[in-house]
Amino acid sequence: MNAKKILGQYIRFLRQSKGLSQQIFSEKVGISYQYLSGLEKGRENFTVNILECLSEALGLSFPALVADAYDAHNKNNIPDVNKNFFRTDIPLPPGLNTESLSRAMTQVQYIIAKLNARLIDIGAGPFSTLIQGNNFSGVVSNLLTKAIHEHSPYKDNSEQKYPDLICRHKGKSIGLEVKTTKY
Repeated sequence: MNAKKILGQYIRFLRQSKGLSQQIFSEKVGISYQYLSGLEKGRENFTVNILECLSEALGLSFPALVADAYDAHNKNNIPDVNKNFFRTDIPLPPGLNTESLSRAMTQVQYIIAKLNARLIDIGAGPFSTLIQGNNFSGVVSNLLTKAIHEHSPYKDNSEQKYPDLICRHKGKSIGLEVKTTKY
């Protein structure tokens, strides 16, 4: 696979994981959505300037964008949440939906997959084997809290304060506490 396709597919993955349409993301970058579509499909050429703008809009450094794209391509480790495990009969708090939860969970899985890949590459083993289960759960909870903050109207309630996230809905504050487990 060529560089244009590797970078394009990865940029599409990141854009979609942030819940951004091509139109909104292309405006943020300062290019047309048609050009962005061509980049994501590997049909258009990237310039260094465009890659810098794309990486900035995605919240990554230019070197990280390129390295992560190749890392994901070479390891095929862009995880995706299996939405079949969502319990659709359970109501969610106002402003929260399965799509925003799916994006947040995919982001956390991606971070843990990258961390595991790096640790395994250096011979240390997967992250979960290096720390106690309750500490691993705490790290995942913190990552998920940050990801929900990015993908939903629930926003971080400052450093380690209860509840983890707050959403203003119809003049009321709704709190959300995030808990995970290793198993």
